[in-house]
Amino acid sequence: MVNFSGILLSLVLIGSWLPPHTNGAPSLPTTPFDQYGAISWEDERARLDNFAIEVQSDEKLIGYILVFDAIGGCSGEAQAQAIRAKRYVVEHRHIAWNRVIWRRLTQKS
Repeated sequence: MVNFSGILLSLVLIGSWLPPHTNGAPSLPTTPFDQYGAISWEDERARLDNFAIEVQSDEKLIGYILVFDAIGGCSGEAQAQAIRAKRYVVEHRHIAWNRVIWRRLTQKS
């Protein structure tokens, strides 16, 4: 994985609409719906709005907010950003709390 100095946030959609592999397991997306680093809250809200619209478009979709800790970043910064993003999507875009999942991932060196 490439080193990065800021928090990286990826928005991923997973749902049963994905075509199955030959073994019957759903295929996972190979690219995120959206991905960004350090941006203004105004720009982040616009991206989260698009993410929410996509989640709303199909009740079988689950939206994942994946955040990666910044190298040398403040402890808890990535988690705080993920919680803020989920809270915005749930409270302001009215997506059910159980259709948006956040995870903090750590970068392996």
